[in-house]
Amino acid sequence: MAANTPKPAYPQAECLINAGLQAQVLLPTEADYIAREESYWSNSAKLKPACIVRPRSSQEVAVAVKALVAAGQKFAVRSGGHTQWAGSNNIQDGVTIDMSLLDSTIFDSASETVSIGPGARWRHVYDELHKHGRAVAGGRDGNVGVAGLLLGGGLTFFSARMGFACDNVIEYEIVLADGSITYADKERNGDLFVALKGGSNNFGIVTSFKMNAIKSDKIWGGVAILPKQVTPQAVDAFVAFTDNVTNDNDSNLICFFTHSPRLKDIVITPFYANIVGIEKPPAYDKWLSLPEIDNKAKMTSISEMASEYHISAGY
Repeated sequence: MAANTPKPAYPQAECLINAGLQAQVLLPTEADYIAREESYWSNSAKLKPACIVRPRSSQEVAVAVKALVAAGQKFAVRSGGHTQWAGSNNIQDGVTIDMSLLDSTIFDSASETVSIGPGARWRHVYDELHKHGRAVAGGRDGNVGVAGLLLGGGLTFFSARMGFACDNVIEYEIVLADGSITYADKERNGDLFVALKGGSNNFGIVTSFKMNAIKSDKIWGGVAILPKQVTPQAVDAFVAFTDNVTNDNDSNLICFFTHSPRLKDIVITPFYANIVGIEKPPAYDKWLSLPEIDNKAKMTSISEMASEYHISAGY
């Protein structure tokens, strides 16, 4: 440690400071540390790490991993902080590697591919790609982080047509446990490439995902609210929609039974999304025939829809 560097109050941070990452380390006494802890979606995930490190590049992730492994420090990895159980993206009294500064979205028009940082949120990914008339098979909730979804499987607006979100990743840049930076695709490190499709953060820290771009101009859909009295008909409509998926793999449906504070009652909230912009396609006929309290469905974009649709934090 340099002579003019104060000894850290938290020994878990010492190896990171010695490795040159002092500017990226947040301690519990700092406002930025508190803000990052409060930004977790689920209250269950809010632990108290000894410190947080926020790398700005793949190289800084590698430096952090080497330092932490050499010092025998336990650590967790966080992307958007949306996974809800304790320990999935945070750690008590250890070090949390917060990937939120690796949040770039880069569209390559020549290859029609998109390189996405693990710390990006899907609404920001879609906002950038919308400028190019493109999208990717990513998250439906705009607040969800990129890495958690892509490494956990991931349902998307395109799932009926293209499978899980992880099925659409064509290359990973990843920092391994020894601090080396490598790549995994069908040709390189094929076993790792397969393992990362649902492997969460168990095989390394992904620092960039490459996906194929999808031409996407408009989408029709939105949230409706139905009274609880039509629950039997709604269940029948859900079954009918599911049975019809092979006939219409461009239409999506999410349905919640939830309490509405405004209405002070249980309501049914179907969320429609037709990814090719067909208004009220036949796949939704049974749903749209039911009495509604409200219906926000409209012609829009994936960017706008993902920004509007999100489940509030604090659970």
